[in-house]
Amino acid sequence: MANRLKRVCRELVEDTQSAFLLGRNLQEGFLTAQEVVATASKERRRGLILKLDFAKAYDSVDRKFPIQLLELHGFPSRWIRMVRQCIDIVHALMLINGEVAGFFPLNRGLRQGDPLSPILFVLVANILSRFCAKAVTGGWIQGLQCARGGQSVSIIQFADDTLLLSEASEESTRGLLFILWCFGLLSGLTLNVSKSTMFGLNVEQEETSLAACMGCPVGSFPTKYLGLPLVKGRLTKESWTPLVEHFEKRLSGWKGRFLSWGGRLTMLQAVLTNLPLFYLSVFKISVGILGKIDVIRRRFLWRGEEGNGKSPHLVDWATVCKPKKEGGLGMLDLKSMNSTLLTKWLWRWVTGQNVTWIRVMKDRYEGHSMGEKRWPVINAKMSSVCKGLFAERGEVERAIGWELGNGISIQFWHDRWCGEERLGDVAPNILRLARNKEGEVHDFFRQDGSAGGWNVDLMWARLNEGETAQFATLMERVERFVVQDDRADKMMWRSSAMGEYVVKRGYSWWRKRDTGPQSTCPKFKQIWKPRMPLKVKIFMWLLF
Repeated sequence: MANRLKRVCRELVEDTQSAFLLGRNLQEGFLTAQEVVATASKERRRGLILKLDFAKAYDSVDRKFPIQLLELHGFPSRWIRMVRQCIDIVHALMLINGEVAGFFPLNRGLRQGDPLSPILFVLVANILSRFCAKAVTGGWIQGLQCARGGQSVSIIQFADDTLLLSEASEESTRGLLFILWCFGLLSGLTLNVSKSTMFGLNVEQEETSLAACMGCPVGSFPTKYLGLPLVKGRLTKESWTPLVEHFEKRLSGWKGRFLSWGGRLTMLQAVLTNLPLFYLSVFKISVGILGKIDVIRRRFLWRGEEGNGKSPHLVDWATVCKPKKEGGLGMLDLKSMNSTLLTKWLWRWVTGQNVTWIRVMKDRYEGHSMGEKRWPVINAKMSSVCKGLFAERGEVERAIGWELGNGISIQFWHDRWCGEERLGDVAPNILRLARNKEGEVHDFFRQDGSAGGWNVDLMWARLNEGETAQFATLMERVERFVVQDDRADKMMWRSSAMGEYVVKRGYSWWRKRDTGPQSTCPKFKQIWKPRMPLKVKIFMWLLF
């Protein structure tokens, strides 16, 4: 039931909610919040951000409310009856001084651990998002924008982790309070005022009075949202300090010097190496922080503990990070993995997925800040997180190709659609002479019914020998293709057989980009394939 409900609820829930639904990502909400905060801070726009904490969120939901929502959305009565039976017949067992005191029924709340509960809670929380959208439309509150005339962001949600965003005024503050009051009456969820926090953007003078109106304490940036640092300016070393300290805290209780090489390698790969991936999926890591983390990993592998020991590092770290078939230990290269995870966002950007964080960023950077090839231009106006996100756009652009359909979405000269090279690079002199330098493939294909007809209109027809050769090469390439009006163009990740970007294959691609192509050696297969203790395999690997 939960799996079927997930597929349907994706269409019912606003894309400002990023929890528990197929195709939604936790970091989407954070990227939206980060861009709004950074833009408001850089352009001195006044605003308020309210970080909500609902008191015992799952345990406080009025069970009648999700049932009413299912009826409102037109679910069949038989389905609603089954859902009601799942959530209504709930009893709790009480222990008093270790003795069973009997069962008693629970009248409120959704059971945590029930697979239906997260989906039903998302439906409930979505009503708050609908209220905010109506309030913005009705003029009760004004959301925050990244560009004039762009999308107004008034709420960001991940289950019950909610940010409300509005302009800094008493009217908007009262509007937010009224929305929360109405939502509490319907859903049963009440605000924990003492744990909720208000953050002001460029409102130092009115900050205290507005917080008093809300009845909650005042917070300051940087703060944490969804486990990531939300900052007004650039990401500093201090923002990475909790991550480095988390590494050291984990190591302190392991007593690594009593573990074999195999045990240390297993602990590194299963635990330590995975700790920074959540950060690396959003932020571009600096060389200094990467060095600190790699020093901790190296010391644990070869010495077993932190501190200044005398145990030598028997193999250089670059070799350790190679795949086993190439002579390494298969340790994750965090630099390549960082680029791999950030590429996931670039792929979603360039494939045109219609989600809030992409709409917000395109409002901010499209037009005056957009360069060729659909990528934003990195300049002083761009936020530091966004700069890191688009830092590798050149490499990613070279990895993207197109499968020709109707030719409407593909740029004739600047996209890779008839080979690994762009036609503008194959025939630069012809591009210089072309009348249409920014057109799509569809514009160059003859629509008069002639098979394989291509028309590259030049400013003059008299070409020298070099230009003639380039024109012949150009036509030889394009005449193998025919525009098909009944098919849409499809963007492809060229190193993937299915054409989709996948993190696992993306990591291999980035490793080759960072270290160059590596050759495999059959002798290493003889080390890792036999069934024997890992510490013995590592000893044999050291001998090789």
